[in-house]
Amino acid sequence: MPQNALQVTIKTSHDQLNALPSEQLIYLLLKVAPGESAQRRRAPLNISLVIDRSTSMRGSRLNQVKAAASLVVDKLSAGDNISIVTFSDRAQVVIPSQKVGNKVALVSRINSIIASGATEIYQGLQAGLRELRKERIDEHVSHMILLTDGHTYGDSEQCLLLAKDAAEKGVSMSAFGLGTEWNDEFLDALVAPSGGRSAFIELPQQIIAYLENQIEGLGMMFAQNVQLQYRFPTRVGIRFAFKVSPYVQPVPVEKNILKLGMLEGSTPVTCLLEIGVGPQELGSFLELPYQVSAELIGLENELARVTGKQVLAVVESANTP
Repeated sequence: MPQNALQVTIKTSHDQLNALPSEQLIYLLLKVAPGESAQRRRAPLNISLVIDRSTSMRGSRLNQVKAAASLVVDKLSAGDNISIVTFSDRAQVVIPSQKVGNKVALVSRINSIIASGATEIYQGLQAGLRELRKERIDEHVSHMILLTDGHTYGDSEQCLLLAKDAAEKGVSMSAFGLGTEWNDEFLDALVAPSGGRSAFIELPQQIIAYLENQIEGLGMMFAQNVQLQYRFPTRVGIRFAFKVSPYVQPVPVEKNILKLGMLEGSTPVTCLLEIGVGPQELGSFLELPYQVSAELIGLENELARVTGKQVLAVVESANTP
């Protein structure tokens, strides 16, 4: 295991707890960053853009998406892989998975995309994942980017199952909702298994900046599959978790694990936790053990771990910091 690959810091809202007969809340801020001596390596990217081309995307919205997709092609290196899938009520592979070579030819294919049909996201996700799997997932940073302006029809559960399966096999996902009709709860749930990002893009002209930022972050990735594992005492549990950096994103609270996604360059992953604490005995100490783990990029996905615990004394009248 790499030594000092991760730097983990935790701040709590309380240094001590009151000995109360009822539940009380404390807040914990977790920060995960690359260690000072950590080696940084760039792994080749394996990117699939999955683009909504339904009728509602017609006009400036689709034009800006095509311009953003062209920028993605321009930003990728010769050793990276790109695939582009469009979907309406069926999926079409516009660019099959391939090394980034003739960028002019790739952009020409992107410009051929036209809008038509309804919105069935599962068809697009399935085709995008199929293209990603043509490459060795463990030898690349494999990531799917979904751009859609609406709700999917009748296949949301299939989409969520696919996202879970993809995450288990090392594929992360981000999703961007365009316009005012997008389903934020669905997109949040879609990216949750891999700890990915979902965001609302209000104006078509903002699409390019969002995708540029996403690709730059993937190219600088230090670690993926960052997780917080915890085993708190009885009557102690996480009420909610919210990632606050490098972007704001709700984090589903699963049994004893939080999936925090990627560690991009030197930018830390920071997460705010609300923890409910049941009655504790006066004079005792509340211990909150944890383990943070992450797969390091460029080291055959070697796993780095940091373990520790927060200890809070239970007193008659506690002072908050």
